[in-house]
Amino acid sequence: QDAKPHQPFMDQRLRLPVIAMFLATCSSIAAQMCVGFFAMDRLSLDAQAAANAAGQTMASVGLTLILTQLAVARLHKVTPHRLIAAGALLAAVSFLPLLLTTSKAGLIISFSLAAAGLGMLIPAAQAMAANAVGASEQGLAAGTITAAQGLASVASPLTVTVPSACLRVAWPS
Repeated sequence: QDAKPHQPFMDQRLRLPVIAMFLATCSSIAAQMCVGFFAMDRLSLDAQAAANAAGQTMASVGLTLILTQLAVARLHKVTPHRLIAAGALLAAVSFLPLLLTTSKAGLIISFSLAAAGLGMLIPAAQAMAANAVGASEQGLAAGTITAAQGLASVASPLTVTVPSACLRVAWPS
């Protein structure tokens, strides 16, 4: 039998794509968790209207992700490093207008622009991981990227909700 290749979780060749995928997934999950509360708190919508606004926002995010990833697939001359940098910058900057917005349109536009950034970053991280390893390590690289997403799906809800729960215990209303 051939020896199975061993690849540590934070293999130096995969460090950037793993961290990028982890942070992208964390931000995506945190945004999904907060969109309804944002609509109720910042836009002063009742629960039904907030759910409607959150649904429209997430539908827009999904459409934006699809369109962005279709466009990225045609960009053969742009390196994954540049796509990760541009995508991360766009996603981060796109959440800043939420500090000022008081409209559903502002919410949808901000989240959609962030989705465009993540739509650049996610496939670039996957491509970077695939390009960083040899043919015999492709499965391990893909699994490592997927593990980063899974870890983010556990870490993100904890980091978003635990601090507020601790504050409620420390300073009850």
